Amino acid sequence: MCKLGEDVSEMLEYVPAQFKVISHVRPKLSCRGCDHIVQAPAPSRLIARGLAEPGLLAHVLVSKYADHLLGRKNYLFAGSDAGGERAAAIYSLIGTAKLNAVDPEAWLRHVLTHIADHPINRIEELLPWNVAPNLPLASEPAV
Repeated sequence: MCKLGEDVSEMLEYVPAQFKVISHVRPKLSCRGCDHIVQAPAPSRLIARGLAEPGLLAHVLVSKYADHLLGRKNYLFAGSDAGGERAAAIYSLIGTAKLNAVDPEAWLRHVLTHIADHPINRIEELLPWNVAPNLPLASEPAV
């Protein structure tokens, strides 16, 4: 096999207090004998053709839904009934994580990292109380 070229895909990841660009290089190889081209499959993405990695998405969700000021008519940011339903679902997930002494951002990062390849019939394994032993406590800063 001889090298024909390569594809590089970049994804944006958030590590607390910094952004990282993660490059996935997938070389293309061709066989001179049979004119066959092979390449490793692209890594799965949470959002099709998106750049955001799980850490960045978890940070955005927690920043939007958990870190805003309470008591300031915060229901207005939803904008519609569908937006309000999504906000309620996120509030429920974040509240559940906190009730189980799990850092919500660490839990969302874990879920978003594993959900794309996780079997649907075992989705309960991603609930906060099932992943809590693998995550930092809510009172501890994420490292």
